[in-house]
Formats: sequence, structure tokens, C-alpha cells
Amino acid sequence: MDRALPGMEEPEDVVFDSSACYAHSGYEIGIMRMFGGFGGSFLKEYHELVPKTEPVEEYEDRVKLYELYHHLNHHALFGGGYKSGAVSIMRGLIAKYGSGEKEEL
Repeated sequence: MDRALPGMEEPEDVVFDSSACYAHSGYEIGIMRMFGGFGGSFLKEYHELVPKTEPVEEYEDRVKLYELYHHLNHHALFGGGYKSGAVSIMRGLIAKYGSGEKEEL
């Protein structure tokens, strides 16, 4: 049923992007890096507009965590080589932040 909204003369087309989300800025950097990323000049200008969040010294690791999400998602959807990327990121983060002790779930 096409009806004009208040203030509109005619109905307008609407595009709905079901993959859009409100997320931490590292989320988009994570997917960029997964597929090769952008050059240093892009990130320099990006961070002038969107500064690195605190704690800044852990920013790169948060971006890796967001990249891990994208690797796991792509592995679930497409399989293939995405598993090795996910495992590599997990190993790096565990080496840095893991206690080395096994915890029972």
C-alpha cells in the first residue's frame, strides 16, 4: 500500500540494509584489515576524524578481536581458509592476554 508520509507529496523508495549496525569504530577497521586494509595515509586521516579509543595501547588488539569476529563469521558462512586466520588471531591474543591456566566451563 503506497501512501505518502506527512509532509511528502508522493511515496518515496526506501532502502533497508539489514547488515547495518551501530558499533565500535574498530569493527569496521577489523573487516578492512581482513581483506588487506587501506594504506597508512587512510588510517591517519580516519583517526583524525575518529580518534583511537582508550586505552589506546590496547587499540590494535581490540581491532584484532573485531577482525576475529569477521573471520569466524566468514568461516561459518563459507568455510575454507577463514579458519586459519581465526586461529592465528586467537593464538596471538591468547599469548598476550591468556593466563596460561585452563579454566573449566
